[in-house]
Amino acid sequence: MPAATIDPRLTRAVSWTDFQKAVRFGGEPDTVVAVAEITAKRAQHRELGAPLTPHARLDGVGYLREYDRGLVFWTRAHGAVSLHGMVRDVWELLGRERSSLGVPIADPEYDVESDEWVGRFERGLVRWSPAIGPQVELA
Repeated sequence: MPAATIDPRLTRAVSWTDFQKAVRFGGEPDTVVAVAEITAKRAQHRELGAPLTPHARLDGVGYLREYDRGLVFWTRAHGAVSLHGMVRDVWELLGRERSSLGVPIADPEYDVESDEWVGRFERGLVRWSPAIGPQVELA
């Protein structure tokens, strides 16, 4: 199991209530790691906004938490990944983790030269630019 990659620069102290919220999802070892990594990823990406849902366990896949302007998805293999904007919208339209793309494996990146956002998934890519729109490439 990968070690938790938590930003050491805390935005606030962790409380007993935070721990209780993490543990209430069940006693699985992944639960505590997933909730902590999702929380840390959200702290890195404040643009995601406020949480809309509690942490949700997706059977056999990972964990997910949705925010005003995006989501954070966690798997044991890839850790916590943020998704936002049109990359997230296209992935959701295709069926999210059950789509041909599978789960996200990295945060979307903006390519200045091509003026496009690129989202990487287990089995492909989602590219989006204002000039061309969405493009899906399956591996």
